[in-house]
Amino acid sequence: MDTDMLYGPMTHPGLLDVTRILEVLKRTVPIERAGLMVPAPGAVGIEAPDVIPAHDEYRAALPGVAFDEIPRWDFYDAAKAEDVTVVIVSADQRLYANLLLTIGVRAPANDDNPGGFPSRR
Repeated sequence: MDTDMLYGPMTHPGLLDVTRILEVLKRTVPIERAGLMVPAPGAVGIEAPDVIPAHDEYRAALPGVAFDEIPRWDFYDAAKAEDVTVVIVSADQRLYANLLLTIGVRAPANDDNPGGFPSRR
């Protein structure tokens, strides 16, 4: 099987990471909740880091948003769930940089809120 046809060519790994994508998304859609991939139970060595820098970036970028920590294999199952409607594939190569977002509904626009939801800048 030609994986380039399935996943697209990885000509610029790391060029567009999840943090950069998140900066655009948080200004575009109301994010209600975020799920972080964490090591699976029993993970050892490189698969069980003490610190996951990407998670710190996500938490800083989304103040006030609730975060869930989802073990690796459960995360994959959640990402394949029937209610997942949009998947964005990045070139991020950091370990456990995956992020699962719950998107809310826009509030009606009005004079004080022309975009329809509060900005999280």
